[in-house]
Amino acid sequence: MIKENEVYAENKELTFPLNNRIINGYGDTSELSEQELAIYRFYKAFNEKNMEAITKVWANTEDITAENPAGGIRRGWSDLKWVYERVLGSPAKVSAEFYDYTIHVANEVFWSVGRERVFLNFSGEDITMNIRITRIFMIIDEEWRLVHLHGSFEDPEMLFKYQQATGSADS
Repeated sequence: MIKENEVYAENKELTFPLNNRIINGYGDTSELSEQELAIYRFYKAFNEKNMEAITKVWANTEDITAENPAGGIRRGWSDLKWVYERVLGSPAKVSAEFYDYTIHVANEVFWSVGRERVFLNFSGEDITMNIRITRIFMIIDEEWRLVHLHGSFEDPEMLFKYQQATGSADS
């Protein structure tokens, strides 16, 4: 029997608890798992527009990947870094939070699957966007490092507004 807060896995033997926490890089971290703390560090860096901290969250290697409509397909830190520099350096006020998620752990790798709400203020207009997001982390130098991100905007019009506001359109 599947409980209300669990997601049924395809292999019919595992269930993964659906987490109702919101991770945004602020607040008490005492009840977060080590995997949630890695996600927390990402949102803290992003919401504080801290490029140095973003760099520490990601594995700074040339075999990381990101597939996000706001920045296209990026392979390697040198290719992905400019997307964050544009978004974090843009005049738009952008913040985000992660929610409605599951975390799946396999030895020195974990992935999170959930939703992201992005709050954008550009030219005085407040916009909330919804993104379906998956992240993969690996243990590198004894720390969870982000090695892959996939995001899909739920509304194409919101994607266009985000790209305009942050200058992050795929080139």
